[in-house]
Amino acid sequence: MIVGQATAAFQNADNAKIVGAPTVQQTDHTAIATGQIRGLDYQSFGLGIRNCPGGGHGELVLAGSFRSTAKHEQAIERTLPNELTTANSEPVWISLPDFEISNIKASCKLKSGTGHEWTTSVTTAQTNASDGPFHVIYVPEKKQIGISYQ
Repeated sequence: MIVGQATAAFQNADNAKIVGAPTVQQTDHTAIATGQIRGLDYQSFGLGIRNCPGGGHGELVLAGSFRSTAKHEQAIERTLPNELTTANSEPVWISLPDFEISNIKASCKLKSGTGHEWTTSVTTAQTNASDGPFHVIYVPEKKQIGISYQ
C-alpha cells in the first residue's frame, strides 16, 4: 500500500529541455509517473550552419513510501511467571506487545511444578475461556489479557 503522496521529478538531466512537468497517477497500490524531456534546440549560426549541443537525456524518478500489506504469522512463545492465588478474585492484567494478535494460548501449573496443568486459548472472536479454575480474559482493543485462578 502506498503511504502518502508519491512525487516525480527529472534528475541527472544533461542538455535537456523539459517539455512538461512530471505528473503522478496514484491509487492505493500503484503509482505511475509520466513526463517528457527532449534535447536542447539547435544552435543556429550564419550561412545555415547549425550545431546540435548533444545530450538531451535524464532520469524520471518516482519517489514515495510503500507499506507491505502481506501478512506473516509467527508463533511467539513467552513465559510470564506470575503468582496467582485463590485469595484474590480479581484477574492479574498483562499488557501485550503492539502486534496484530490472532490467538493466545495460556497455561497455568502449580508453583511446585507437579500436578495438573490447565491450558486454554482466547481469540479476538472468543475473548473469554476457562480450563477448570484457570480463567483468561482477552481485551484486544487494549492489548491486554487478564488471568485468574479461582
